Amino acid sequence: RGYGGSAYKFASWAKAYPSELARMGLQKVNLSLNELPKGAVIVWPRGMCGYHRTHGHIEVVVDDNSSRACSDFCGRIKKGCGQPDIFIPKGCVASAPTEDDDDTSVPAGASDDDDDDATPGSDDATPGSDDGADTTATDAPAADDGEVGSCWSPTMDKQMDGLSCVQSRSNGIWFQCKDGLWYRGVSGRTGPFAPCASVHPL
Repeated sequence: RGYGGSAYKFASWAKAYPSELARMGLQKVNLSLNELPKGAVIVWPRGMCGYHRTHGHIEVVVDDNSSRACSDFCGRIKKGCGQPDIFIPKGCVASAPTEDDDDTSVPAGASDDDDDDATPGSDDATPGSDDGADTTATDAPAADDGEVGSCWSPTMDKQMDGLSCVQSRSNGIWFQCKDGLWYRGVSGRTGPFAPCASVHPL
């Protein structure tokens, strides 16, 4: 209430009304992105790290290594592009990450070889998709002649070659295709993994 579903508006509201935030069981803290406990809420400002220019982004830390977070998709926490607002549930203790963490599972939609700045997009962020499904896999089957690593693009209405870069019709964000998934982090003609094999603006 009072923040209209926008990460940016939520962060502004939370700073203005700490007592209301406390009633939600959260407290704003000043922690580095390497000290986040499981359950911490990361609120990225508008446009930071490639997130939505109007609303920003909210994600929840899902491990004790301060490395993975989920929202409508899961992936590695971006650590080299700014300092977001951090909120933790009351009673949640911040601790430095350890290599002995028992939770070695990989959240859905992420893989162990994800680059820090290669964040899988959700289907509602996948180029041109408007269905808001909770998955990062392609919706449509690969074309019979589709090559390994290609991705279905609702914006282009066809299978795209691996490492292609497409600007999403639904939100204007650029994504790069890799192994059947779309990833954020495109800058100019270079994606998070390699130069774009092809570039498809709106």
